[in-house]
Amino acid sequence: MAHVRINLDLNHPYLFWTPVAPTDSERKEQILVRHQHAARVAHQRNKARRYPSGLPKASSTSCTLKRPRQGPKGSNDVDTADTADTDVHKRRLSPRHAPGGGNRVEPFDVLCIKSLSIDAQEMFRTAIIDLWPAFAISRNQKDVDTWRSVTVNMAVETPYLLQAIIYTAASYRYFFGCRDHGTNFTRLSSYHETLRGLRDVVVHRSTSGPASENQNGRPGQPGAGSGSGSGCSDDAILLAIALLTIHGPPSGMQGRTLLGEQQLKDYEYYGSKVWAPSHLQALLSLVKQRGGLQAIGIQALSGIVFTIDTTNAVSVLEKPTFALPFPPAHFLKVLRQPRQPVNQTSSNRHKQQDREQQQQQQQPRSVCRGFRFLRKHGFPKCGRALLSIIEDVHALVDKYNPTPLCGGGGGGGGQSLESGGGVGVDFGQLVATWRILQHQTLSLDPVPIPASVSSEKGPVGAEAEDLLLYRLCRVAVVIYLTECLEPLPTIGAFHENCSRRLMLLIDECDKLGYWQRQRQKSGTTPELLLWATVLGGFTARGTRWLRQWYVEQLRGDGGSGSPIPIPTVQSCWDDVLALSEEKFLPFRHRQEQGCREFWDEACIYLAGCSGNNKVPYLPR
Repeated sequence: MAHVRINLDLNHPYLFWTPVAPTDSERKEQILVRHQHAARVAHQRNKARRYPSGLPKASSTSCTLKRPRQGPKGSNDVDTADTADTDVHKRRLSPRHAPGGGNRVEPFDVLCIKSLSIDAQEMFRTAIIDLWPAFAISRNQKDVDTWRSVTVNMAVETPYLLQAIIYTAASYRYFFGCRDHGTNFTRLSSYHETLRGLRDVVVHRSTSGPASENQNGRPGQPGAGSGSGSGCSDDAILLAIALLTIHGPPSGMQGRTLLGEQQLKDYEYYGSKVWAPSHLQALLSLVKQRGGLQAIGIQALSGIVFTIDTTNAVSVLEKPTFALPFPPAHFLKVLRQPRQPVNQTSSNRHKQQDREQQQQQQQPRSVCRGFRFLRKHGFPKCGRALLSIIEDVHALVDKYNPTPLCGGGGGGGGQSLESGGGVGVDFGQLVATWRILQHQTLSLDPVPIPASVSSEKGPVGAEAEDLLLYRLCRVAVVIYLTECLEPLPTIGAFHENCSRRLMLLIDECDKLGYWQRQRQKSGTTPELLLWATVLGGFTARGTRWLRQWYVEQLRGDGGSGSPIPIPTVQSCWDDVLALSEEKFLPFRHRQEQGCREFWDEACIYLAGCSGNNKVPYLPR
């Protein structure tokens, strides 16, 4: 490119074009000037976009912001991003207040890390304030604040953890419609900065050893679980990799619950993420090297890894990698306590309901009668353990009672994740108990040996049939438990893997003629298979051929034409619901809605088909 040289002359005040190439210093200076100008323009645009009416004022809490459009006219996704970002930018104009503290300003809302951009600092504060309570060991404000403080102290000393936390909030906001350039840039850059920082740390530790690697960790931090900087750095590495595992690589997926309860949005967001196998394997490997979950000093971090391990085990129906990091007795004790009546200010109708409820509690309650064969003489010990877990699952469902949303957004089904029926039971504790029951069920031996059969000989006759029913019940309970609170999005491997495993077990029972056998006085095998078939059909909603297989099972005795316990007509759904309530695990809430949709679909299909148009058994 030619160079323009300015020659000033009083007689000839013109610009003369001289085709002379610029020097290296001049070229570098031109590039620097262009970059500085572009940075100033971008900064001014971002500032105008954040504060359309000028500088922010702490008292302007009632102002209404309207962000300028970020895309071409007529774009469909711009309005969604603007609407989702309005509340976020309103919060920037007024400081958030701590819960239960009156006018006390949220202390974590005044964090300022000079090395971060304005967008990155906002993401960091959003993650610590809004998202971090979901990772705490309880909903107690003291525990939440302690967990926040420990995280902030580690993040200040470890840049890769700082970037991982920023990525957490940026990914969350991007998922729920905040699609502006600043959020997307922060999301992508923080993800890659986290990966680069973790790689550098791993390479450094592999060459010089973990003892020489010190990220200036502060010894003696509350809850750090380590008295050295190296221990603090180990926790920071685990937390950074755990965050990458939970949130997954950057994706363009968008959520539906733009408005509503934070817990409802959390459930949809984390249930929609697909984990990267590399992050998961790296996390599990590092925890194994440290000696398991018990070796992690930070309880909240140990709980995060426990949740990741259990969720991964559920998706593949395998035993979890690690044992429970804490004794489950306290959680199960609270779960087994009877409900307490509501406060004394309730109406007479509510008081009458409370008295009736107390009378029912005083009477011995017979639940899960269809699973009583698991405790019969000669059955392995794991059968009794499974029956105890099933009764705890029934109590968990009784405690859980979602309440309707008031003005909530679409996609949430009109419910929020609140344990309204379990008075006195913290929702976080309810979810922790839910995870514990999943872990306990998966930890049972999948193929035990009956007590009456030696290890040298395989089970034969009645023992083999008992083991088949045990395996069927174990898999069905895992599937039921995973979606008894709220159905998960059909993303990932859970639905196809579990519905296929249950299909193979039902198929094996069908070949042995279990639809026609009465096993115990307390319940019948055909009823168990009917309950499992409806559950499997609901779980297979994301795979068409699997769902069709379950539909054919409702034709009668696996398609042979013999009558099933309940006629396959739409009007008999109440009988199916009563069967699940009285003898097995009940279908309730949105799980009941999904099972009802499957039942109606099967009834309509079977009513329009002849008995010969059936799907053959699929090969194993």
